Order: sequence, then structure tokens, then C-alpha cells
Amino acid sequence: MDTTRCCEVGLISNVGHMVLMLSYSHWQIDPRHRYGHNLHFYYDSWLHCESRQPFFYWLDVGEGKEVNLVDQCPRSKLQQQCIKYLGPKEREIYEVEVEDGKFFYKQSGKLLDTSEGPKNSKWIFVLSTSKSLYVGQKKKGTFQHSSFLAGGATSAAGRLVIENGILKAVWPHSGHYRPTEENFQELVTFLKEHDVDLTDVKNSPTDEDDESWSKHGSHIETTGFGSAEQGYKATIT
Repeated sequence: MDTTRCCEVGLISNVGHMVLMLSYSHWQIDPRHRYGHNLHFYYDSWLHCESRQPFFYWLDVGEGKEVNLVDQCPRSKLQQQCIKYLGPKEREIYEVEVEDGKFFYKQSGKLLDTSEGPKNSKWIFVLSTSKSLYVGQKKKGTFQHSSFLAGGATSAAGRLVIENGILKAVWPHSGHYRPTEENFQELVTFLKEHDVDLTDVKNSPTDEDDESWSKHGSHIETTGFGSAEQGYKATIT
């Protein structure tokens, strides 16, 4: 992407070692928290026009304020689908602790079970830089990885499957945070420190949504946790 155009978006990023900061994606600094998938259509329109106005100014009050991409994403849909950002108190109900290899909600003490809720629901997680774990159901267009920490930095992010407190599957997946091999290794270290048995834990995408995501951005092709001696193995593609 053109450096000048990146600057016009208004993005400033300071990336620290082993920390996922906001990647160079326009929607991640949207003050209105609009759904990135929708916002991307308007960003593409801005990129291909001759306007020199910064993207968000162009979109909301400038030359692009009347642009309405009816076939891709109507303006009404763009404005209505906004990502929920949790405050400190709100995120407490999503905080999960791990003891003796089992996952449970810190606030209620209830064992975590991702089979609860609607069929085919997707459960997402983030591990904060202070090593607090947050888990919840993904709700397309309203509740995603960025919701837990209000778009703030994380050590790891992805999806998981837990049955009666026992981890069954976990893999890196976040269009917002774009987790790297190092980030996922941070999670693996966290799990091992809390006595989570990774021997039979699956760590690869299992549905079309994940496979589709992996084709449109940097991703990790996991090849299994293996034994304690073998450790975690991954390939960046």
C-alpha cells in the first residue's frame, strides 16, 4: 500500500516485542467502531478515487459522504453494524481462569463449555499483555476479538473449543490482530504454565470460515502441538 495513503488514514502504531498491536488496517482506528468487513468496501472506493482527503474525513463529512455502495454494502448497513467495545467492568464476565488444566469463568466459577449456546456458534479468545484470558461467543458485525480489550494490544488471539472445562481445540484466527507464530507461542506457553494437557488438542481451522480467512491475509499453518519434547511447530505463509 502507498505510504502516503497510509498516513492519510491517520494510523500511528508502536509495535512492541511479542505484542499484537493494531495492524495497518484502516478500520481498526475507526472511532465509530464500524465492522471492518463492511468498511473495507468504502476504503477500496477511497483508494481508487482521486481525493486527497484523509479516509475517515472523506467517508463521513467530505467528498465521499454521499457514496452508497448498494450492491456491496449499503451505507445504512455500514452505519448500523458496529463492534461493541467492552469497558473494564463489562469485560469481567468474560474473564476466564485456568487451574489444574481446566477453564472456568473467574466471576461465577462455572466451568467453560463452548457447546452451550446456538448450534455452530464460534468462540473467540484474547490473551492480554498482562496474561488475562477472555473468552466469548463471536457475533458477526457486533462482537469480535477487538471487543474484549476495546481494540487494545494482546499477546494472543484466536478461536477455541472447550468441553466441560477441558480444551479440545485452539488455533490462531483474528482478522483484527493478525496473530503470528510468536503470538501463538505465547498462548502455548501460557497453557503449559497452567497445566493444560495439549497432547490431543487440535490446533487447525475446522470450518470454511477459517479457511476463507486464511486465504485473505497472513496466517499460520499449524501442524500439531506434538509431545512435550517436540513442542509447537508452525509455518508462516
